[in-house]
Amino acid sequence: MPTERKGNVTIYEVAAEAGVAISTVSKVLSNKSGISAATRLKVQQAVEQLGYVPSLSARGLTGGQTGIIGLIYAFPPEKLFTDPYLLENLLGIEDALIDLDYNLLISTGRESDLYSSFDRMLRSRYFDGVIIMETTEIHTLALHTRLKEQNLPWVVMGYPGGIQPCYAVYANDFQGGQMVAGHLLGLGHRRFAVIDTHVKPSGVDERLRGFRQVLEQHGVSIDPACIYYGDFTQESGYRAAPSILDRPDRPTAIFSVNDRMALGVLKWAEEHGIAVPCDVSVTGFDDIAAAAISNPPLTTIRQPGIQIGRAVVDVVHRLIQGETPALETVCDTELVVRGTSGEARKC
Repeated sequence: MPTERKGNVTIYEVAAEAGVAISTVSKVLSNKSGISAATRLKVQQAVEQLGYVPSLSARGLTGGQTGIIGLIYAFPPEKLFTDPYLLENLLGIEDALIDLDYNLLISTGRESDLYSSFDRMLRSRYFDGVIIMETTEIHTLALHTRLKEQNLPWVVMGYPGGIQPCYAVYANDFQGGQMVAGHLLGLGHRRFAVIDTHVKPSGVDERLRGFRQVLEQHGVSIDPACIYYGDFTQESGYRAAPSILDRPDRPTAIFSVNDRMALGVLKWAEEHGIAVPCDVSVTGFDDIAAAAISNPPLTTIRQPGIQIGRAVVDVVHRLIQGETPALETVCDTELVVRGTSGEARKC
């Protein structure tokens, strides 16, 4: 049973209790070789007797593992903690880390703040490995340079784009865009609007690229005047809706690159007497929880958010252990047909 005492126990006290050098205690705590079984037992008994808990940063400095995975998110934290799909990713990450007895340290912020705080963490050797989440290609390239300098295992959660080859786990966004286009074309739609976004995390371009490819294969193009831009929020979809739905040549179908913007369109349409899907079909991407209970329920693409979160932890953990996992892990998407997609304007 640990000895009752006030204050934090230090490594110096453990060394004194065990009658060994501080460096020997560090080697035992870091599971280094070259220590006799008898000495290792003395140190372990001293640790238990005193109730010593090694600091995570100290474990990193002595060459051991800190038990911490860093998660780098190059956007403000309010986006991370209010985006339902990203929260699914986080849930999967946390579940997998608990199974492996790891902790998660999240670094968020705008570009300049992110890099300075991240550099401080790297110099302190807080991390055993790093997950780069939902960043732009430019952000990822800059972080890659820093991680390479520190020789840290890292993996991208999202489409790697121009930084290939690198370890990455992502949903097949291209496939999802293709499925939306095929579904809407099959319903007779030929006039489309798209709600895109200027600030593109990795993978969003792939959604639109897959969508366009299938349209082009059927001789259909998107009028550039029918491409609108939001910021992933429901409010921005709501703001884009009148520009689309008040057009004299209103498109018969709208493809939003995420669900929340599509839900904003549905809200505006309901308030202004536009029937979905009779007057216009609306589709999203992600299959967040709200998509199933919107009015009407939203046709969308399901991404396995929790599965992706767990898979990215598996890859970074295997890298930490010195293994060589597959360079890319691609998770299939699924078309979920609900009540917002119907035949092209027949009523």
